[in-house]
Amino acid sequence: MVSKMAVLAGLTALTAAPAMALSWVSYTDLYGAKEYAVTDVGYTWHDAEAFAQSQGGHLVAINDQDENDWIVSTFGGGELFWIGLTDQDLEGSFLWTNGDPFVYDNWNGGEPNDVTDEEWTHINWGGPGGWNDWESGADYVNAAQGNTSFQNDSFPIRAIIERQVVPEPGTWLGAVGVIGIVGLAMRRRLRS
Repeated sequence: MVSKMAVLAGLTALTAAPAMALSWVSYTDLYGAKEYAVTDVGYTWHDAEAFAQSQGGHLVAINDQDENDWIVSTFGGGELFWIGLTDQDLEGSFLWTNGDPFVYDNWNGGEPNDVTDEEWTHINWGGPGGWNDWESGADYVNAAQGNTSFQNDSFPIRAIIERQVVPEPGTWLGAVGVIGIVGLAMRRRLRS
């Protein structure tokens, strides 16, 4: 029989595995151009957010139905993925880890329900695109909510991460240069 500690050690080893190069896909949401990728290994929610930050982003914030549909069509609707929505600081007050305002949700029927102190969200619960609050899969004590139970019933899952698209410095410089040249040409024509 495998002990609980051996299972937890195995899960920790899985989440500590080095990540392979990610395949980024571009999409423009309500707040601008972004790149999205799915992690190649499973993580607890906290480890997934830390990994996303190491890649210059956060777990994905889904801001409207079009983005939710795009995520399902791009990454699939048959696998659970962590997203960046949490109410770990105040029960029932959900926030996106990237700071986007929480203006849209796609909770599956009966969710969020906080059945076992569930503070973190995944997508594709109960069908493609449905959201569910869930445990992190980590030994996590949420003192802010008075929760002192360890949350290690879950297992690590892959995550969808996003990062802002930042134009290359040469792109901005080139655009400013073109605008300047066009402006000078127009000015000269107007003087003639």
